[in-house]
Amino acid sequence: MAVRLAGRLRRVARRFHRPVRTRPVPRLARAAGPRPPLDHRWCRRGVGPLRAGAGRPRRPRPARHPPAGVWLRPLGHAHRRAPQWPAGRGTAMTDRSSVILGAYGRHLLRERTMQPVLVIGPTGSGKTTTTVHPTLLAAWDESAVVWDFKGSVTEDTSRARTRFGDVIVLDLARRGGSRYNPLMAVRPEPYLVPDCQHAARVLTEGEQEGHWRNAAFSYLTGVFVYLLTAAADSEKSLAGARRHILLGDDGLTLMLAEGIHPTAQRAAQELWDKSLALAEERGTGEGEGKGRPGGGSAPPDKSLHYRKSVYVTASVLLAEFEDPVMEAQTAVSDFSVSDLVAGERPVTLYIVARPLDARRLRRVFKLILTQMVDFLTIDRALADDGRARRWRLLVVLDEFLQFHLREAAEWIKYVREYGIRLLLLAQSLWEVEEEYGRGLTANCRLVVFRPNSSDEAERISRMVGEAIEEVPTRSTSKGLLDLFPTVSRGVRVDRRPVLPMHEALEMGGDDLIVFGYGKPIRATRLHPYADPRWRPLYGRATAAWTPNPDANRWFGAVGPAAEGGMPDAPAAPRRPGKPPRLWT
Repeated sequence: MAVRLAGRLRRVARRFHRPVRTRPVPRLARAAGPRPPLDHRWCRRGVGPLRAGAGRPRRPRPARHPPAGVWLRPLGHAHRRAPQWPAGRGTAMTDRSSVILGAYGRHLLRERTMQPVLVIGPTGSGKTTTTVHPTLLAAWDESAVVWDFKGSVTEDTSRARTRFGDVIVLDLARRGGSRYNPLMAVRPEPYLVPDCQHAARVLTEGEQEGHWRNAAFSYLTGVFVYLLTAAADSEKSLAGARRHILLGDDGLTLMLAEGIHPTAQRAAQELWDKSLALAEERGTGEGEGKGRPGGGSAPPDKSLHYRKSVYVTASVLLAEFEDPVMEAQTAVSDFSVSDLVAGERPVTLYIVARPLDARRLRRVFKLILTQMVDFLTIDRALADDGRARRWRLLVVLDEFLQFHLREAAEWIKYVREYGIRLLLLAQSLWEVEEEYGRGLTANCRLVVFRPNSSDEAERISRMVGEAIEEVPTRSTSKGLLDLFPTVSRGVRVDRRPVLPMHEALEMGGDDLIVFGYGKPIRATRLHPYADPRWRPLYGRATAAWTPNPDANRWFGAVGPAAEGGMPDAPAAPRRPGKPPRLWT
């Protein structure tokens, strides 16, 4: 009985463990004609043309093309695409208008959206050679504005930029290059006064808040309006504004003449009235009808003293234009802001400023950059001169913290809607957040190189995030007389940092991390100087920019001063209700 039962159990087990045999699918004859092409869109590995009648996908053969590039989706994930490496003859490397962030294995890591990019890394980490150089050499084929703090970017990438369009090198501290007059960017009526106020506001930013700053702002606005509408062409510049302010009351008299723009007249009248009011107020406090002690001479004219204080405050804001080279480079404009986005060809503008010149001319460069961004974010379809926009604009600012641009945090929020993309470079993440807050870093794709301090390493470790691990657990509790033990199973959730702080500090010099809206990507830096595929693209441009005569839109405006005649000096205006004080 037991033998028969054991045999039956063996037969049942053999029946259930018998391997399932399938018939091979017969291969049909291939249809006549050329073989269907492979699908290289790489949606998922293994997807390709179907066999004739088989009904199952066939694994595609590896494509024989140069290494594929890795692009970033808007969510931060990488996917493959097949660009072309730059050949020695200088062909384009990618599809149009992308920003290179580094290398991902053997592939290039690109950002093809209009999201701003913030690159953080200490000095010598390779920020410029990894992001700026490859992007300008072969990835971005539209217009660009590049702040060249060291002068090396112009020397290395300007020749390659001539393949995409024209090149302008603006060096305000050296003679012979292209010129730019910020006052020529002011639009005509009805935008004359707002644009003059815009220039005066940028020039007075950074000064201590108070009465003298406000008085200088008001007077500078009136001077700019007067020069553009009534002065000679040779005086329609910031250097001419400084000369007009240094005229003192003579310049004030010119602004009060008949036929001058009402805004300029009101600015001069306001300065005159405030000076008289202050003189009366202080004269009453000292006692009426009393002379100076120790002599019979009259007390000083306090109204003139007040006006001189305003003149000095306003002229100090334009002290850089005492330099004759600076005056010559800003007397006329060889290009306009609209040429960057509405020209026949894309334009790459290099603003060259060596460290000494950058500190000395910081206020002027800040005005130029602010004008270019603000005037190009007025209309999506048209430039500021009415021409249709044709090109997008890449703004590259290396060491942008030195400008103290309060507008940078606001630019991040809306410039992408106007076809402007920002590529910002800085040395420390803490300095950026201290200057602009976390709103700027939260709206940028962040590229972080090897940190140089424990604080930066700890911040990077927190940004990478934590990994959640589920560890199965098993516990046994013995019952009565150890005969019936109880086994309980569960899951323990452990959290650990994906990149601990010590590993962040130990990152190699070629490592970098890209943060976005998705998972962080650990990539490596590029060495284009040592790569034979990049070396032929380096060099300085030799072709010069042809000046645009339409850039000087305010030349030819005729006014009393422009005609050569000096207006009659008006009588000193009196404050209504109070007669002028008579000094004895």
